[in-house]
Amino acid sequence: MKNTPKLPIGVLLTAVALSVSTTAAVEMIAPPSPEGVTPPGQVYELPALPTAAGVPEIACYSEDAGPDESFVLFGSGLTDQLDAWGVSPLRRGGGKVKLRVQLLTNDALIATVPEDAYDGPIVVRARNDAGASQPVVINRPNPWWRLPDAAHPGQELRIFGRNLARRPHHAQAFVYLCQRGKAGAWLRVTESAKYQLRAQLPTQLATGSYQLWVHAGNGGQFGWSEPLEIDIVAPPKRRDRVIEFSGDDLQQTLDQLGQEGGGTVAFAKDANRSACHVRRW
Repeated sequence: MKNTPKLPIGVLLTAVALSVSTTAAVEMIAPPSPEGVTPPGQVYELPALPTAAGVPEIACYSEDAGPDESFVLFGSGLTDQLDAWGVSPLRRGGGKVKLRVQLLTNDALIATVPEDAYDGPIVVRARNDAGASQPVVINRPNPWWRLPDAAHPGQELRIFGRNLARRPHHAQAFVYLCQRGKAGAWLRVTESAKYQLRAQLPTQLATGSYQLWVHAGNGGQFGWSEPLEIDIVAPPKRRDRVIEFSGDDLQQTLDQLGQEGGGTVAFAKDANRSACHVRRW
């Protein structure tokens, strides 16, 4: 372990909304997740920690940190006491990660992940004498946007964001599609990387509003991203219409065909092809 903390280049901070009672103990709040689906990989079983009025509050934090890398917490009431849980080769429910605090101020903390830690989602809670903060998840998937905005059954999707595939190699990704409050299906991922992935929609899919969830591949309920909304629409009707072009205004013919739903333009034998001009997009 090096003494100098390594901060990832371009640290991104994620705001976390907290709900902490001022009078009574509150339960730990896990990130949102789709209903009725078993996530892949290890399902973290975090030990219960007391949480009540006066515990630390984490306002924002670094999005990712691998082994021998450091992350930042910003908030209030922070101490050098951190409870962290991550991937473990010895326990199916994950295991404790011994973080090392490198810097502590009134409202900020820098901690380093052990060099021998297993890369993956790390659930972090800050502690003081009153108890533990609500958890935050380092290395949690964070999808930003997707293409297309509205897709039809059988179409390929592209999703862009951060930590979109299982760490450390990012060779496998997990994308779940469902309607709000209903069971869904895992999509077939055709390409995966840290910052983007491709997935195929099922050919048999009802139209409507859906949610795309990305899972880290470990962590159970703590491995889910926030959902991306997407509309599934009916595919465009195929037009097999063929019209013959023999005039001089090819662009007008193409525009008319497009307005009527598409088709094919066939050149007549006597068409003046050298006089045909179309717009370049």
